[in-house]
Amino acid sequence: MTTTETFYAENIRCSGCINTIQAALYKIPGVQAVQVSLTEKKILILGIAVRRDLITKALNKMGYPESGHNSMFRKVVSLVSCSAGK
Repeated sequence: MTTTETFYAENIRCSGCINTIQAALYKIPGVQAVQVSLTEKKILILGIAVRRDLITKALNKMGYPESGHNSMFRKVVSLVSCSAGK
């Protein structure tokens, strides 16, 4: 059964951020589609048996934590991820 998961993430600033997020999330088992809204800082994931904890962990590792869970360290990590995605 296909499901949709929605995340609101911190530190999404540009197309480089979007590219980085999409590339990483497509590697997670079950993920079939990833849409990122720059203006809303929203990530929609369509997939089969997608584990929300794996998505959250991947976003944190890249510096894009869920809204309300930001830190200076994650802001710096997101700048590196952003640059890599450009």
